Amino acid sequence: MKILISSCLFFYCSNSNKYNRLYKNIVNSRHLLVEQGYDVDIVIYYDRTVSKKIINDLKTEKNVFLIEKSQSKQREGCFWRYESINDFQDYDIYMFRDVDIPLENNDVIITDQFVNSDRNVFYIFLVHTRKSFPKQGFLMGGLFGIKKNACDNFKKSLKDWMNKKKLNHYGSDEEFLAETFYLKEKSIVFIEPRVINNPAHAQNRINLPSAKLDEGFFLNHKLDKDHEIYVDLKENFKLDY
Repeated sequence: MKILISSCLFFYCSNSNKYNRLYKNIVNSRHLLVEQGYDVDIVIYYDRTVSKKIINDLKTEKNVFLIEKSQSKQREGCFWRYESINDFQDYDIYMFRDVDIPLENNDVIITDQFVNSDRNVFYIFLVHTRKSFPKQGFLMGGLFGIKKNACDNFKKSLKDWMNKKKLNHYGSDEEFLAETFYLKEKSIVFIEPRVINNPAHAQNRINLPSAKLDEGFFLNHKLDKDHEIYVDLKENFKLDY
C-alpha cells in the first residue's frame, strides 16, 4: 500500500516563523506508518521565502520530494499540497498535512481502519469550533486524506473552486473542502480531538453545510488516547442530500 503525504512550506508572515523549527515533524515521524508495512513518501511544496538551510536539510532525507513554487500570495500556498494528486499518480492514498504536525499512533490506527473500509475520505480534524461557516472554515485543510478513487472528484471540486474564489485569505482551503469536496464524498471518517478534555465543546454545534450532528456525536469509539474520539459519519450524520 503506497501512501503519499503532501505538505507545504512558506513564510507569508516572517522568517521567524515557528516552521523554522518544526519543518521535519512529518519526516521524523514517518517511521510509524513504515513500521506497519506501508510504503510512505513525502512531498513538500515550498517557495523562495524558505531558507536554503531548510531546503538543503530536507534534500538529505530519503523518500522526500521537494517542489519549488512561485512565491505564495498570503495563504495561497496552502493549496499547493493538493497538487500532489496530479504530480504523483502512483499512490493508493494521499494524505494532506500541515508541515508542523507529526504523525502519531492514532494516525496508524485510522489509516489501518481506512484501508480496510469502503470510505473514500478520512481523517478530518475539527480542532475547535472557531467562527461559523464560511468565515475561517472549521475543517482543517491540512489533516485529511483520500483514496485514489476519490481523486477525480477532488480535482473537479478544486478546479471549480479556483475558477470562482480567491485562495489567499486565512481559511480559504478549509472553506473549499467544506463547501465543495465534502458534499460529493459521502463516505467520510471524522475525528474530534480534545473534546473530552474540554467538555464545553460538546455544547457547541458545528455548522456543517451538508450534515447535521445528532445527539450521539460526542459519545463514540475512543482511540488510544483519552482526549480523542472516533466519529463515524454513517452513524452520526444525517446527510441533507
